[in-house]
Amino acid sequence: MGVRALVLSVLLLQPSLALAEDAEAAPAVTSSGFPKHRYAYVAGSIFLLAGLGAGYVAQGDAARAQSVTSASDAAGAVQDARFASSTASLLYILAGVTLAYGLLFEFIPRDVLDRTTLTFHF
Repeated sequence: MGVRALVLSVLLLQPSLALAEDAEAAPAVTSSGFPKHRYAYVAGSIFLLAGLGAGYVAQGDAARAQSVTSASDAAGAVQDARFASSTASLLYILAGVTLAYGLLFEFIPRDVLDRTTLTFHF
């Protein structure tokens, strides 16, 4: 289920590449002149920063688990550190996939992108 959620979240966060009726007349550029596929770099950076934050929290929980004298408190702190570490790992993976997505669309020729549609038609 984790892989499915990962793929689903990446696809939902990325801009759609569905073709318009007049793809030649409407390039994939926003009104500010910033190409849409470059938003993947912004999203990847946000995932990376969130992963760094979760990693910092995991280290803090691990240090707290070492300093606690009660066994039940230490077990709870270790469990919190594991959850934060897993979250950081997932966010690092999301950042890597999102940045790879942006790089992929950076180097694919424009005519291939114009013919590509990532939408499913029933």
